[in-house]
Amino acid sequence: MKRMNALKKGLAIGACGLALVATISPAGSALAENNHWDTAYSSYATSRGVSYTDARIKLDDTSSWDACSGGANHTVEVAATPATYWDVRFVGSPIYGWWSGKSGYLSNWVYEADPSYRALLWFNNTNSYATTISGVWSPDSV
Repeated sequence: MKRMNALKKGLAIGACGLALVATISPAGSALAENNHWDTAYSSYATSRGVSYTDARIKLDDTSSWDACSGGANHTVEVAATPATYWDVRFVGSPIYGWWSGKSGYLSNWVYEADPSYRALLWFNNTNSYATTISGVWSPDSV
């Protein structure tokens, strides 16, 4: 019985220690400091038209991530909109040539322009036919 109680106390102390380490370690806090979770998108663009994703919270000045899985060749740029209303703003972020199967980080100036802005992907269909651009993206990198 005494051994069982000692074992339970040891396990409880160990669990508390792990919880404390996870709370104060950089790896544990990284999850709370940025928005790097991938979200699926599917955005229809007319011939030589534009389309975009939903806006998401941008929590730091890191690059965004885009993994395109469908659609014709296009350009992509990380744009911004105020949190309280829709007003797309181009804040000097680079424009990238993109296509189905391409993935990578997208440098941008959304957070630096205004930390309260939301980020979105802005697509420009460079083709003479309509396409649906799809994939996953996240506003912040890990």
